[in-house]
Amino acid sequence: MDDRTQVVLRDLESKQSTLLRWLDNVKVTNDEEQKNAEDLLISAKGAIKEREAARKSVTGHMDKAKAEVMALFRPGIDHLQIGVDAITKMLQVRHAQVVAQQEEERNARLMEEAARMEEVQEVAKVTGEVVEFQPLDDLVPIPSKTHQANLGSVTYREGIEVEIINANLVPRDLCLPSLKMIKARAESGITDIPGVVITKGYTPIGRRAA
Repeated sequence: MDDRTQVVLRDLESKQSTLLRWLDNVKVTNDEEQKNAEDLLISAKGAIKEREAARKSVTGHMDKAKAEVMALFRPGIDHLQIGVDAITKMLQVRHAQVVAQQEEERNARLMEEAARMEEVQEVAKVTGEVVEFQPLDDLVPIPSKTHQANLGSVTYREGIEVEIINANLVPRDLCLPSLKMIKARAESGITDIPGVVITKGYTPIGRRAA
């Protein structure tokens, strides 16, 4: 922190110290306390603006410089991200296809072997021969989650993909009510909304006298 910033902060702390102490001990139980609280509200909001203005006086040039630098890098980053997203989608589709094919071949071989072993066991019941199960050397291996690329490795973490095709059929317990939409409907005059209690609310807006 440079000297100028420290000076600005010290001045603010000194100027607003009394206000900060009052804010820690606010009560509103009668008319006089209400008026005092309203004065504190106006003062506190003004103090916030004062601090924001002081901060901007210190960081304004830095914020502008940062924004200019980010604007220079953003097009390239966005272009790269679009490429990453596109490749990710294509790899997801390809890996899913490979896994599905491998699992299909693996299951088919297992079913084939199960049918063969069933026949062998039926014959063994007649001949008294002891049947020993042998591992399948030609069984398609379990699909690998990690692929080795030329520059490193890529791991395909298994999960699920969800796509809503008909929002009206989604179970009610999986839908979150939108307070914003409920409030907008109530403000339009429709107050009979099932499952919702609507009451009057008051937001104090303080303005310092001219």
